[in-house]
Order: sequence, then C-alpha cells, then structure tokens
Amino acid sequence: MKFGKKLLSGVLASALMLSFAGCSSADTSWIIRSENTTIPAGVYLYNMMYSYMQAQYMVEDWEKDVLSQQIEDKDASQWIQDDAMYGTKRVLYLNELFAEKGLSLNENDQAIIDSAVEASYSANEEVLKKNGVGEQSLEMLTATELMNTYLFDAIYGEGGEKEVSEEDLRQEYDANYVKIAMLGFSM
Repeated sequence: MKFGKKLLSGVLASALMLSFAGCSSADTSWIIRSENTTIPAGVYLYNMMYSYMQAQYMVEDWEKDVLSQQIEDKDASQWIQDDAMYGTKRVLYLNELFAEKGLSLNENDQAIIDSAVEASYSANEEVLKKNGVGEQSLEMLTATELMNTYLFDAIYGEGGEKEVSEEDLRQEYDANYVKIAMLGFSM
C-alpha cells in the first residue's frame, strides 16, 4: 500500500506540473508532436510511472522516500521527469524513423498489439486510469516497441543498411564472452 501511495503521489505531482506547463495551450491531450506524429499525454504519464518505479531501485536508501533522494547527481523528482521525457521523445523518434524508412505494421502485428494492450490494460486498468493513461497511449507504446524491433532488423539485420555479419558476431562473442563447459556426474 505504501508503494502505491508513493507512486500515485509522484505521478499526480508530475501531472500537476504538466498541467501548469500546458496552460498556454487549450489542448492538453498531447505532450509533444512533430509535423507527422502526435504523442498523447498518456505516453508521458506512463513513462513517469515507469521512471518512478526505476527510481525506486536506483536510490541509495530504499527505506526513505524516493523523491527526497538523489539519482545520478540530480534530485530524484528531476531525474524521473527527465527520464520520462527522454522515453517520450524516444517514442516520437522511433515512430518518425519507422515511417521515414517506409516500414509498416501488418494485420498480424496489429493483432499482437491489440492482444497485448487488452491484457495489460485490463490487468492494470485502475492504476492506469487514475494516472491518466488511456488505451490509446498504451497501444502507441506497445506498437513503438514492435517498431523498434523491426527498425533494428532493418538497420543491422540480414540485408540491412549496416548489416552485421555472422562472422562479426562470432568474433565479438568469442573475444568478449566466457565459454563454460560443464560435465555432469551422477553419484
């Protein structure tokens, strides 16, 4: 229960700051946008929740209030905001790059996304709704992670722009990873 209160207070404080920052605009449904892509505010709010959870494991004293501590030489609240904005900008960048490369998601991909969103949203609906995260935002986040996989393959995979050969992968593995052989004996 204590964790839930801390998480909720952190997200609500961030949402309040977000609402103050958006006072100059009548439309608060989005957080950042480009010429072609608009990122809903719920994506940032989800990232705030995620960053807060990460922060709990990065602070020096797990018993103390997260927001009263430092992470990477910053106040934890500032670190959380910066990390959440970085994650939100990453979503914008990946969506833009995916479109720029001429890639698209097919019906099977959309079915996977829909299934993942339905499972995740129904399991966490109460906390997501309380923190301003709608299904549209969760769908964008899920689709972006799938796009990230396709982008990686398009750039570094077989036939990609910067294809990494099997031989290069083997050399890297052989040079930087430990090989262990085990023999089992039954007594």
